[in-house]
Amino acid sequence: MFLAEVIEGTITMKTLFAFVALAGMAQTAALAWMNAPTPDSGSVHAGNARSAQHLATEHLLSIAFPEPIATNRTSIVLDLDQALILIDPVGNQEQYKRFGRPDIVILTRAHPDHLSIDTMIGLLRRDTVVLATQSVIDQLPLMISNNVITPFEAGTEQVVNGITFRALSNSSDIPRGTHVYGRDRGDIGVVIEIDGVSGYF
Repeated sequence: MFLAEVIEGTITMKTLFAFVALAGMAQTAALAWMNAPTPDSGSVHAGNARSAQHLATEHLLSIAFPEPIATNRTSIVLDLDQALILIDPVGNQEQYKRFGRPDIVILTRAHPDHLSIDTMIGLLRRDTVVLATQSVIDQLPLMISNNVITPFEAGTEQVVNGITFRALSNSSDIPRGTHVYGRDRGDIGVVIEIDGVSGYF
């Protein structure tokens, strides 16, 4: 009935109230749908008493993180608009060359499964930024260690090319809403945040 009155331009107060009530019901239904809990096996949730809205927000954040490329069980490639990032590159250089020379390399552990000097020599540019723990830096030749900003130890943070990197000693420090990517981690785990969206490696 009120639709006909709207078309004819003769809206009464009763019709106006009905229209507002209907709009309110639609908004409530929309919010309930948006705030419904969403299954999110990849994200870390600290407790079960969290609001549905918070869970939905975390889910949306986690699925928005750029998809990494795993070259083996420890090495990751993140090919982003801001930078090409390699995490613990090991193995044959050929698997990385198709992406180009990296802008940023993260080295998390001084162990052959995570650290290969042979893989990096000839792959890195002179201005490639290397984020590494002190135990890794101690094993790097001068041509690579010169690219290190400062020791990237647990609890430290670096911002490179507008990307925030946080080194964590264990997974209990992972911020809420961070998508966790499974891989064989080193002595540190790394949270990478891009435009407010974060992933843990």
